Amino acid sequence: MKLIRACASASASASASAAALTQGKQVHCQYVRRIGWRNVVVKSALVDLYARSEAIDVAHRIFMWMSDRNLITRSSMIYGFAQNGRGGEALTTFNEMMEGMEPDCISFTGVLYTCSHTGLVDEDDILT
Repeated sequence: MKLIRACASASASASASAAALTQGKQVHCQYVRRIGWRNVVVKSALVDLYARSEAIDVAHRIFMWMSDRNLITRSSMIYGFAQNGRGGEALTTFNEMMEGMEPDCISFTGVLYTCSHTGLVDEDDILT
């Protein structure tokens, strides 16, 4: 069972890196069919897959369905929003993350990326 989860996570990440949305959807369906909807690592990889493949609304739906959102998942969503020109939503996700967990350097880099790629360089309350 652990091997299946590891393969599903790696496959989803590889699909995201190549932006191969069709292949990623197949991995997503196989994972849900065989394992269900339990592993946070695979769910995080799926968020990353859809965000990088310009299917940001699908990524956001998966993110919102997750009851176990972690730092990695939230950072993937921040980057995904930024890559898709949705800087306000990226900053909202970051601020919500700060309410319940300690951001790391990846999260802060995501905020800088958001500001530089979406024209939010004048935001004075980014890190509230």
